[in-house]
Amino acid sequence: MTYPTSASEFAARWPWFALALAPLTLAALHGGETPRQAMILDAAPSCAREELDRLPAALVAADNRRDLEGVLALYSEDAVWFPPAGEPIVGRAAIRERYLTLFTARPALRAAVRGSSRDAASGTVWGKTSGSIEPLAAGSARQVDDDFALTARCAAGKWKVTLLAWRPAGSMAGRGAAEGGGRPPD
Repeated sequence: MTYPTSASEFAARWPWFALALAPLTLAALHGGETPRQAMILDAAPSCAREELDRLPAALVAADNRRDLEGVLALYSEDAVWFPPAGEPIVGRAAIRERYLTLFTARPALRAAVRGSSRDAASGTVWGKTSGSIEPLAAGSARQVDDDFALTARCAAGKWKVTLLAWRPAGSMAGRGAAEGGGRPPD
């Protein structure tokens, strides 16, 4: 099977995900700036696509090292998380609290990028995260097999995550686009 290679292919295959993220993605990409400010932002020096594609791997590498400051440095101040259950987590300070909880375990994660799309100042990456999270104390490891999508903004020549959403792989299997399906291929 082939994976989406553009934002439009991504939206066609994951319509439930694209529709859910669209309003927030647009706001996150331009940080709520006025059209004039957005034009100035778009004229800023661009970040390399290769760096955008490496952003998920940088996130999981910092996760695996349990490097709180390193992982937080990859997020914009106004970043938003959309976990599979619960309410959105808004802002780097709130995301920090979630990482403190994650780091009470030992993550062993990998990220595989399936596609990306970008312009001079913003980009979207989607793919799969897999691996395990092992408790530092007694307990059994939790297996991870998630699909993810993130948006990022180019600021001062570096990509910063503005939005990160994930869900268990296959959690929307069997649902049609009308019910929010459109699951990508495995």
